[in-house]
Amino acid sequence: ARAEVQTTWRRLVSPVMTQTVMFVLLAVAVANGEHIVVVDIKGAFLYAMLLPDEMVYCRPPKGFENHPRFKGKIMRLRKALYGLAQAPRRWFEHMVAVLERHGLTRTVIDPCLFVLVTRGFVLKAGTHVDDFIFTTNDPHRFSEWFGEVWKERDIPSVSRLVMDGVDYMSLW
Repeated sequence: ARAEVQTTWRRLVSPVMTQTVMFVLLAVAVANGEHIVVVDIKGAFLYAMLLPDEMVYCRPPKGFENHPRFKGKIMRLRKALYGLAQAPRRWFEHMVAVLERHGLTRTVIDPCLFVLVTRGFVLKAGTHVDDFIFTTNDPHRFSEWFGEVWKERDIPSVSRLVMDGVDYMSLW
């Protein structure tokens, strides 16, 4: 029974970057004069597909209960929703696949820390659920790289942090 609970827990819980790793990522970026980009993905869980063996059903959303197409029916979810137990894990798996498709490699130190080093271009990414911290030595190449990722998924809120005037930043 205990092994079954552990397996279920692993299938539901999403890892998050530790504060220590986040502080080291930021400290290294500041020490090396790298550019820091913070990204928040709105509606992140809605991008994650449920596994084929996950059967989750729901009633039509408010306002659609009496619609002729949905009246008296239930719907099978294909994508994760906020509040669904497995949504964080499905989002994490989806996000890892996207980052790896675009050249980033997960580190051994932390499953939420990713690195890309190619031809003098260094990109590091730390993730915490639907928030990202990117650090890079080349902001122009980062913009090109991020443009490719952007095409794949809608990332509406991007703000660049510059070291001028930043005294305090809270991510939690």
